[in-house]
Amino acid sequence: MTLYIAREASKACFFFLYLFLFFHSLLLLSLFSLLF
Repeated sequence: MTLYIAREASKACFFFLYLFLFFHSLLLLSLFSLLF
């Protein structure tokens, strides 16, 4: 049971990390488009 919870938690962690990187790249792209 604990292994299942750990697996789900790691999945959620990777999902949030992916979302964070996605929004971060969008922010950088918008900043670059403003600069150039």
